[in-house]
Amino acid sequence: MKQFITVIIAAFLLAPALILLTSGVTPAWSPEIGEVFVFTFAQALASSLLALVLGLLGAYGLEAASHRFGRQNGKLLEALALLPNVAPVLLFLLATLKFLPGLRGLTGIIVVHALLNTGLVAATLLRLFRAKVSDLADLAYVEGASRRRFLSKVTLPVLAADLRVIFVFVFAICFSSLAVPLVIGGSQATTLEVLIWQTLRMDGDFSRAFAIALVQIAAVLTLTLLLRSQTSATTPRARSATPLLSVMWGLPVAIGPAVLLILSLLDRPWVGATLFFGSALSGDVLRAFFGSFSVALSTGTLTATLLMLIAYVEPQGLLRRSLLGYVAPSSVITGFALLIAWRTLGWASYVKIVLALTMVGVPSFYRLYWDASLSNLRAQRSVAFTMGASRALTFWKIVFPQLMRPAAFIAGLASLWAWGDFALSRTIAERDLTLGMMIQSLMGAYRFEIATFLVWILLLGGAATFFIFEGVGRVVGQKSQS
Repeated sequence: MKQFITVIIAAFLLAPALILLTSGVTPAWSPEIGEVFVFTFAQALASSLLALVLGLLGAYGLEAASHRFGRQNGKLLEALALLPNVAPVLLFLLATLKFLPGLRGLTGIIVVHALLNTGLVAATLLRLFRAKVSDLADLAYVEGASRRRFLSKVTLPVLAADLRVIFVFVFAICFSSLAVPLVIGGSQATTLEVLIWQTLRMDGDFSRAFAIALVQIAAVLTLTLLLRSQTSATTPRARSATPLLSVMWGLPVAIGPAVLLILSLLDRPWVGATLFFGSALSGDVLRAFFGSFSVALSTGTLTATLLMLIAYVEPQGLLRRSLLGYVAPSSVITGFALLIAWRTLGWASYVKIVLALTMVGVPSFYRLYWDASLSNLRAQRSVAFTMGASRALTFWKIVFPQLMRPAAFIAGLASLWAWGDFALSRTIAERDLTLGMMIQSLMGAYRFEIATFLVWILLLGGAATFFIFEGVGRVVGQKSQS
């Protein structure tokens, strides 16, 4: 049974690559692919470096805030800094188009990618500061070392391996990003993702799209091998901040992107409501709302189901390392593969969107949340196996009850991101099927007021599905433990 479920999980996650490689479509190469690859690599490199620099400044700022405002308020600011990574990217893109309209082309892509990932990098480095550098910083401060000298002689060398892991992780995100280049890039800043999307949706040239996809897959596999060398996470200790790791002016760098996002949401949504109710969009919005609702519920359910199957298998050794280092094929490649395998339109488009979102999301959820949850139960499972319990009995009596709530939380996050997706859906769908796609169309037409109002509807829908999964996880988890 374990081997059978392992095969199912592997087949599902590897399905996009397997479909493309066995599709029979002949790749059609062109010189443009090499030029676009170089551009994509360059923007991802610059985006990652800028995110790393801003994140380092942000970590100093969050540490200073924790010292000045107290640990609890520091945690709130840290959560605020992570908002752009938790919220759908559509929200930050709307804020950028409204308040920073000059950010376009290559510069725009680099800056937006960096701002989106600044909070994540800052929060990660903050934990590394407290876990690996803080004791050394206290000693160096007593001996009179300057902040700059401590950074160059101690902080950067000690955290060099971790910084490389963070850099590669952010590079992978920026390299395979579709939403940001699609909205911000314009015609003169085309990445591999955008080129595949244009080749599919505008030209209908599957052979040329396949050639570009092969280049993208090769790059993703390389990134996968690099990510497999990541170091294990270290739990930070509760302690006071040290002056050598605290710079108050770094706080605006950490929370600036989140503040920009919040200001966009509060930018006169009532004006958009007035314009909306005076337009003929109500019927289309209602259909898009229920489309998003069904996609979000289905994506969350399928994500939780796949994670529970992974929990049943309990990955260890090579399988666990493979899951930790696996980088899913990009959104557009996943959508391209599903288009080749299943060309039916209508209701099938909703199903393909759900499958694609799950394929893209599960590897990240496993790496960020699920592996730690499974590790916490490993000792209990070992005791149960020692006492003669079967794998199925151990799963249903020990693992499932304790994992139901974290699985529901992840399902809620998956549903929230499904509400805000538009890039992957545009690869698959023949028209605006979801609210995220409709908002992106309004943004492209510079109808920002109505888009802002619809974003509030999107957030309310996302909150509803999130708390549905939270409630189910709480109820089922309590019943399973009783």
